[in-house]
Amino acid sequence: MSAEQTETTNEFYGLSRAPYQGTWSSGGSNDAPIVIDRELRGTLQYVTGTAGDGLTDIFGARIQYGMVVYVGSENKYYKYTKLAGDSLRNTSNSTLPNNLANWSVFTLGDTGPTGPPGLNTGFTGSTGATGSRGSTGAEGATGAAGSTGATGSAGSTGSTGAAGSTGAAGATGAAGSTGAAGSTGAAGSTGAAGSTGPTGAKGDKGDNTGFTGSTGAAGSTGAAGSTGAAGSTGAEGSTGPTGPKGDNTGFTGPTGSQGATGAPGLNTGFTGPTGTQGTTGSKGDMGPTGNVGQNAWTPIIDNPSYIRQSNIQAGTFYCTALPVGGFTTMRSLESYSSFYYSFTKEEVGDDLSVEAYTQNGFQNKIYWYFSGTTAVINAGSQTPPDNIFTYNAGDRFAVTWDGNNITFYYNETVKKVVNAKSNAGFKKPGYVLVKFFNVNSRITDLTFGAIPPAADIGDTGSTGPRGSTGSAGSAGSTGETGPTGIRGSAFYYGIDVTNPQGPIPNPSIGDIFLNTITGVLYVKLS
Repeated sequence: MSAEQTETTNEFYGLSRAPYQGTWSSGGSNDAPIVIDRELRGTLQYVTGTAGDGLTDIFGARIQYGMVVYVGSENKYYKYTKLAGDSLRNTSNSTLPNNLANWSVFTLGDTGPTGPPGLNTGFTGSTGATGSRGSTGAEGATGAAGSTGATGSAGSTGSTGAAGSTGAAGATGAAGSTGAAGSTGAAGSTGAAGSTGPTGAKGDKGDNTGFTGSTGAAGSTGAAGSTGAAGSTGAEGSTGPTGPKGDNTGFTGPTGSQGATGAPGLNTGFTGPTGTQGTTGSKGDMGPTGNVGQNAWTPIIDNPSYIRQSNIQAGTFYCTALPVGGFTTMRSLESYSSFYYSFTKEEVGDDLSVEAYTQNGFQNKIYWYFSGTTAVINAGSQTPPDNIFTYNAGDRFAVTWDGNNITFYYNETVKKVVNAKSNAGFKKPGYVLVKFFNVNSRITDLTFGAIPPAADIGDTGSTGPRGSTGSAGSAGSTGETGPTGIRGSAFYYGIDVTNPQGPIPNPSIGDIFLNTITGVLYVKLS
C-alpha cells in the first residue's frame, strides 16, 4: 500500500468530524460565507514569503500531498512532495512533516516546437454554426444639401386687398440628393510583433463566453495515396469428409385391421302425409311504445335516486331530490378532444349548469350557468364570466370546441367566441356534465358528440421589411388666386386693454388683446 493510500485512510487522525448534508451558503448573495485558502487543507494556497509567512510556516494539518503554494515575494509556485523517511500524518494532531526540502519549484513546461505537417490533410470538417448577427453599423454622415432651385419669375403685382387670413403652409421641397461617400483612408502599416511574455498563472474563468471566432480557411488537401495491388485469390479448400450418420430411426408399427361394419338398422318407416295448413291467428295488440333513444352518448347518473331520465322525450333529465345542502350531477361516459353539446331550457327560475370539463378536473371548464332568469357564459374557471344576459323559457343553447375556438350559441346564433388554442388544459378529452341545484329542475334535448378538429392555425409571420420610399412627386401647378377673405381678428398686446399696442390703435369687435404681464387673452365683444 502506498503512502498516499495510507494517508487517505488516516486523513482524519487527530480531527473531529461533523457530517452535515447541506451547504454553508446563505443563498448565493454577496454576504455568503467565504472560506480563506490558508484555512483549508490542500488546494492552491498563498503565502507572502516574508518572515513568519513562508512555506514552512504552513500548519502541517493543512498540508496535502501534491498541493501547490504561490510565494508572493518570489512570484513562483512550489509543490509539496513526500520525502523518503517522512512519517505519515500524525494520529494525534493530523499534521504532515513540513520542511523546506519538501517543497520544490513548480513550473509549467514551455510549449514544444510545432511538429511537421502530416502527410495527408484530413477531411474538411463540417461548417460551424452561423455566428450571431453583428451589431448595426454607425449611421453614415449626412450628404451635402442639394442646390437651391431657380427662383420662378415674379407675377404682376395685383391690387392690395384687405388683409386675409393666413394661408396654409406651402409643401416642403424635395430633399436634395445624398452626397457621394468619402474615400477610405489608407490602412496604417502593421507594427512589429512584441516579444512573448512569460506564461502567467491560469486566471479564473470569466463570467461570459466570448463570441466564437470565424472558421479558419480549410487546409489544402494532400495528395491521395496510391492504391495497393490486389492480393491473389487463395486456392479453394478441399471438401471435408461427410459426418457419420445418426442413430437409426425406429420401425413404423403395423397398421391395425379395420373393424367390422355394424349390422344395418331396422327399415325406416314411410313418411306420413303432410297435414293441412292451420288457420292464421288473429293480429295481436300493439305493444307499448319503447323509450326514446339517446343520440349516441351514454349518460352516467351519480345517484339514480336524485336524477331521473324521461321515458318519452330523448335527452330529458329532471331532478327529483337533492343531498342535504348540496347538488347532484350526471355526466357522459364518452369524452372527445373536439366536441359539441346542445340542450333546451323549458323553464326559467331554477339554478342549473351544463359544462364540458377535462380529465384534469375542473380547472378548464366550458359552461353555461343559469340562475333565475339569467344565463352566464364562461370558458375556463380562472377568468370571470364574460357574458351575462336574460333568457326565456324554451330557448336553446349550444357549445362547440374545435381545438382552436370555443363558440357559444344562443337560439342558433353565435353569442360568444373564445380563442383557447394556447390553453393546454383544453387539449385533453372533455366530457359533458350537468349539475342540478333545485328539485324539479329539468333539461331537455341534451345532445353530445364529437366533431372534426379545425385545421391548426399557425403563428403570425414576422413583419416583412419596409419597402423603399418612393420618389417625390413633381410640384403641382400654382392654383388660381382665391377670393379676398373676410377680415380676421386683429391682435393687440400691452398692459392696459384700454390703451393697447398693435397694428391698429382702434380695436374692433372680435379683436384679441394679450396682457404681456399676466399672459391673459381678451376678446372685444362690444
